[in-house]
Amino acid sequence: MYDEARDEFDWNQAWDSFEGTPSSFNLGSEILGSDETETTAIRIVDMDDGSEDTITVTDIATRSRQFANFLDECGLSAGDRVAAVMEPREALYATIAGTWLGGYVYVPLYTLFGPEALQYRLENSGTKVLVTTPEHREKIDESQLSGLDQIVLVDGGTAAETTFAEVREYESDFDPAETSAEDICALQYTSGTTGDPRGVEMPHGSPVALYPYTRYAADLRPDDTFLGMAPPAWSYGLFYCTVVPLHQGTELITIRGDFDPDVLFDIIADYPVTSFFAPPTAFRQMAQLDVDVDSSAVDIRRIYSGGESVGASTIEWVEETFGTTVLEHYGFTEGGMLVNNYPLAEWEIKPGAMGKPIPGREVTLLDLEENEPVDTGGVGEISVRTTDEVPFAEAYFKMPDKSDEKFGGEWIRSDDLARRDEDRYFWYVGRADDVIISAGYRIGPSEVEDSLLKHDTVAEVGVVGLPDDERGQAVTAFIVPTASATPSDGLAEEIRTDVKQRLSKHEYPRRIEFVDELPKTASGKIQRYRLEEEYGEEE
Repeated sequence: MYDEARDEFDWNQAWDSFEGTPSSFNLGSEILGSDETETTAIRIVDMDDGSEDTITVTDIATRSRQFANFLDECGLSAGDRVAAVMEPREALYATIAGTWLGGYVYVPLYTLFGPEALQYRLENSGTKVLVTTPEHREKIDESQLSGLDQIVLVDGGTAAETTFAEVREYESDFDPAETSAEDICALQYTSGTTGDPRGVEMPHGSPVALYPYTRYAADLRPDDTFLGMAPPAWSYGLFYCTVVPLHQGTELITIRGDFDPDVLFDIIADYPVTSFFAPPTAFRQMAQLDVDVDSSAVDIRRIYSGGESVGASTIEWVEETFGTTVLEHYGFTEGGMLVNNYPLAEWEIKPGAMGKPIPGREVTLLDLEENEPVDTGGVGEISVRTTDEVPFAEAYFKMPDKSDEKFGGEWIRSDDLARRDEDRYFWYVGRADDVIISAGYRIGPSEVEDSLLKHDTVAEVGVVGLPDDERGQAVTAFIVPTASATPSDGLAEEIRTDVKQRLSKHEYPRRIEFVDELPKTASGKIQRYRLEEEYGEEE
């Protein structure tokens, strides 16, 4: 069945599932459609208090068009950037779709980002309008943002700011801007693996590139109830867990608040969920609970995960608990979803294997030095051919040299290493660079190191990911303290708290080790791999 799927697929099938064409394609118009109904589009469950927000198709369409009219009145030009930082709520989805309707570029920002991470992305993108809540408004210093013209506050505000309640007073009729599938609709910032984070330019046609993934790997259907636990601040959460269900009319359930595995069990049973995506950490936390699940109370067709390996023991628990297996999927921001396990007849699940390339894409493993495929069993870098008809992303914002290096050749390299067995299954090996994958988040060590070095007791620092049973990898900082500093548990906690507040709650070092010196190359570069080798073996 897999080989047949690859043989039968052509990109006309993908384009036929959308109203637009390559020359005339507005993503906001695509996901809102023309039929406004009171059908539920999104349910947002608050894990802190159990409350639920229900958003209908009409709600999203109305608020999005009002927001687009507001942006037009702000005097924005085509391609100007509009950012949002807030947890899922009606205003967030209206901001996303309204920005696209108007022909502007959406900049998703994660709620766990601290002031430094937010300031960098807002300034680098030249964001004109920011939509946020009072909680995150406190992190923003607009005096340091040269391009920011307008802040819109949801659930609060002062006379100096526009409130989203005012946006709701605008007209609800709006003619979508003329855009093409190649025009940019979003800037998705990477994790800063080598230097500063990069804004990946995502075109309006990105969901077309996701079509074979939706059809063959995820098998998401209009009559599903889809629980998508990827935040819309990240590319998978934005495009697959937001755009795809809205476009095809699948009811989406998402969450906000602190993650609670007990509440997650209730959500799965109560709605009931038929299609479920979650990062591996969520499954591990659920498996640790002593919960007796009545399998007859759940009816999940598909469960899938990505970001890192789920692990054989967790997969076994999922199968015993929900009566279906976890399909592990792989992708990266610049390339889209590329290597997957599939719910196809006769498909063999090999525990720990990434799967095989998606229909419609040419994916291979390239030698690290040459653009030549490695032999079966050899380790190479996962790469996707750039000459494919529908790209998922095309360039880095304001980085022409980096863009040419990444996108200008025959292949887009992922920085991920894998090997391919005799059955053509891919097996993940590790990173070609030093990025840390912790609880599904891709964390650039350079950004964490920069934040740590701002503490006055840190002379030098190297950040790596070390094995962790729950998170996959734990962010670990090896610090050479200044001469005046005295290493202690108290100092480690002080540094840890400082980074958590200034950078991001998911990036701070969960482990800190004070050392006399760091391993370095002759030119003075820190050798992170030696820290991983020495201290990783101690775990």
